[in-house]
Amino acid sequence: MISALRPGQWMAWLIALIAAGIAVSGIGLEPQSAPILGLVVLTIGLWATGALPEHVTAVLFFAAAMLFGLAPADVTFAGFESAALWLIFGGLIIGVAIEATGLGQRLAHHLLRAMGHSYRGIIFGVLAIGVALGFLMPSSMGRVVLLLPIALALADQLGFAYGSPGRTGIVMAAAVGAVLIPFAILPANVPNVVLYGLTETLYGQAPTYGHWLLLHF
Repeated sequence: MISALRPGQWMAWLIALIAAGIAVSGIGLEPQSAPILGLVVLTIGLWATGALPEHVTAVLFFAAAMLFGLAPADVTFAGFESAALWLIFGGLIIGVAIEATGLGQRLAHHLLRAMGHSYRGIIFGVLAIGVALGFLMPSSMGRVVLLLPIALALADQLGFAYGSPGRTGIVMAAAVGAVLIPFAILPANVPNVVLYGLTETLYGQAPTYGHWLLLHF
């Protein structure tokens, strides 16, 4: 029966044994800290190796934390109170809807008509759309999942196969336009907002929207 285990199953059992060893032995930690560290090692290990589907690992983490009383419910589920989480979640839903309904293909068709079939024009067009979304949507993940289906549809309509340099270039343009450049827009990315709050808390002053834009853009 042991020999019938697949490599992914072997990895899952190995990570589980290591996590259990940490939780039981304590490795010099306080008694209440060792099980928490074991659960963290188990969760990160399963995510990193892909031994289990990501959603199964996430459910396992929350279930174990609650069943074994490792933390109160308000601490375990505190991340769901974050506005950033729901921005990302909303963006994911919009991105899936764009791909599933075929809206991405239709938008790509109209963008091709507007930008022409010049590869350079398409790259700059995708960059410009990503930057424009940065002024409207305060979530880099939301912008990526919104723009990426459109970028992939553009690559398909231009005949760029999976793994080709042309397709990679369009995807990279979407990433740069949706993530990197909008860091110059103060509320566009969550780390900017965190930095704003820290400077205001620690030093009693924070950059204005216009000053930040002028300095970085």
